[in-house]
Amino acid sequence: MVLELSSCPTRVVGNLFELRYVCICMRVLCLCGVFLIVIVVSACGGDEPASVSEPATQSQRASAPLARQETQGHPAAQAPTPSEVGDHASDSRTTAAGEDEREEAPPAEVSGEAEAESESEQQSSDAVVEDSVDVEAEKQELESAEPPQDLTELPGTVVEDADVRVRPGLAWGVIDRLESGASVVVLHRAGGWYRVRYGAELMGWVRATMLDLGGVEEWQVLEEAAPPLIAEWRGEEYGVMGQSADGTEVRLLEVSGESTRIIGAPIDEVTLLADDVTLRDLPILIGDETVVFPGDDFGVGQGKILPKANEWMWLPWGWLLAHNDTHIWQWRPETDELEFVARPPGFAKLSPDGRYLAIANLCTWGWISLCEPIQHVTVLPLDGSPPTSLFEQLRRRGASTRVTWYYWVPEGAMEWSPDSSTVVLYVGTEEEDAPDDEAPDSISLVFHVDGQITRFEEWAEFQIEGLTCRVFRLIDDWTHHWAISEDNVISAELQCGNTDGDTLFLEARYTLSGRFLNFVDFDPRDWDRGSKGIDLLRSAAGGAALGDELIIDWSPSEELALVFDLTGATAWTYDAGRHELEAVEFELNDPPQSRLRHAIELGDDLRAFWMLSTWHGKQVGAAIQHVWSIRAYLLIDTATGVGTVLDLGGPASYPYWPGSQSWNPTGTEHHIATRPSEPTDGLAVGAPGTHQLLSFDQSGGLVGALKIAGLCEGSVPAQFLRHQADWSPKGEWFAIGGIELSGLAACTRRE
Repeated sequence: MVLELSSCPTRVVGNLFELRYVCICMRVLCLCGVFLIVIVVSACGGDEPASVSEPATQSQRASAPLARQETQGHPAAQAPTPSEVGDHASDSRTTAAGEDEREEAPPAEVSGEAEAESESEQQSSDAVVEDSVDVEAEKQELESAEPPQDLTELPGTVVEDADVRVRPGLAWGVIDRLESGASVVVLHRAGGWYRVRYGAELMGWVRATMLDLGGVEEWQVLEEAAPPLIAEWRGEEYGVMGQSADGTEVRLLEVSGESTRIIGAPIDEVTLLADDVTLRDLPILIGDETVVFPGDDFGVGQGKILPKANEWMWLPWGWLLAHNDTHIWQWRPETDELEFVARPPGFAKLSPDGRYLAIANLCTWGWISLCEPIQHVTVLPLDGSPPTSLFEQLRRRGASTRVTWYYWVPEGAMEWSPDSSTVVLYVGTEEEDAPDDEAPDSISLVFHVDGQITRFEEWAEFQIEGLTCRVFRLIDDWTHHWAISEDNVISAELQCGNTDGDTLFLEARYTLSGRFLNFVDFDPRDWDRGSKGIDLLRSAAGGAALGDELIIDWSPSEELALVFDLTGATAWTYDAGRHELEAVEFELNDPPQSRLRHAIELGDDLRAFWMLSTWHGKQVGAAIQHVWSIRAYLLIDTATGVGTVLDLGGPASYPYWPGSQSWNPTGTEHHIATRPSEPTDGLAVGAPGTHQLLSFDQSGGLVGALKIAGLCEGSVPAQFLRHQADWSPKGEWFAIGGIELSGLAACTRRE
């Protein structure tokens, strides 16, 4: 097109006007084509002609340093204003127009109509260039409007009285306290904590929810985790995990290749290579030992370390009863004495009343050849009476039956009845001469402490009241389905057929001795058992205010209920006696209320929310959870309708182990175990994720904190945690200890 345009004046044409008209039209078409190519290339981010792209690039270069200077000079400064961007664009447009005029000037012989067309062409050219520059300016304005990140040295204001801690984490000691309204300078953040400078160059860590940074969001603050703690011991360097409860040892992390282990070193032999904390500042780390604290003081030096226990329980008179792989032991607090009794090998569980220990040393189906030499199921009375053997009872009945664990995790395959009269085993039975690879008959076997044996089928069909029934399963799962209720009744949901060919869905209820009691209808389509009672709540006084998405938890007596409305992020208490709902009043200051209102994000699947509660009379502690994460934790007094939202130290998940949350016997303290979602205390390089156990008073104030590590084989860090925590019957003592039981769920399998 360019060659054709340059040759137009030399062509032999009969009419000069036609020559001018044709050349002008071709020139216009040529320019339009050029500018169309420019716009397309500019939009695609390719190389642009200098006349269009250069001014926009200069504008960007002019505004970028300005944005950086403003960010450094004032952390909360905004991006360049639209008027500033417009000034840069105006200058660019002027430069672009001038360059275009010089480059595309019309030939001297073109005049008259050609001049008019040339002016029109130039206006069109200017419009195209202006549009291109405006697009670049708008793009630049949008990019520069993004909030700055990695800000530091930020002025902040304390909005709620806040503890200053030596490091980020509630398990670290408090070194100061800042009152509401105090001014600080925020240096950086780490997992929901801010490192601040205040006063005469004092520094420490404060929860992010306690500070107001104006228009700056937490994610904009420079993220910088606390540096890991390293200690020197006997000429070698180790990561630091914490200190022992009695304050005599430092728990060090030794890393050798891909393997790690935790070792204890005398605290007076360890040198901490850090200038912000001392050895005495280290939080308490609970390993696989059993530790007992005074009920109101979880402090260093207050903890008494007892032997490792697979399981333990407080007896009604205040003694601590426990067992491990080899012994049963008791601790008497009044005399500080320990008593040990040897026990047979095998997986074991204590009866609820503490009178028996059930022990099962069984093969796992499919691994018969790897069985221990001695197989047994034994109920061992702890008062010195003779034990009762399941195999001995079978032999007396003339049965040549072999018993195996039907599944390889025995934790869920042994359960005591509430009255301690029987232990239920989910096992397989088969003839002793049957091939090893033959599947056993899956049953729930009820073994009475007096030797009686009752069998309940798990997979096979059986006859009951003229019906042919089998256990109802939604899928072919491997778990047991006969469950014991609080009134010592064993039941299962069944799918039955009658002689007419009808299918019935019934729940069959039996005594533990095997006597049939009655049927109860159930609907297999009833998936959401926790939704029962919603209609009752809506019919109560105040029920009209409830939203569409509710989670409910009832007190043990079912006289009270806690209702959480997900759509409004509000809590209600229900009193069955008055048939009345009352909204819970939380603290009026912004941080606790905002923590609750921001706990529920409507973008989440509300069906994945649930609530786990612990009651003490009319007091309740409740974790509002979404999948595995705790969105909020509430302490509520249903008698007054007043509650508080606990500060767990940042995002956390809930570990499932006995006593993970409970009240002390007097209802004055409540504890909860959590696992921080963002470990930021920097204790040790390569350390596994540790849990924390926090204790709060009735008003929600933190009164104690411990760190907990899961261990295997005595010192190898584990990914799973199986611990237990509970107060003694009168609340004078608080025990926490490692529960490994079979070790299958507690420890990662290693080659």
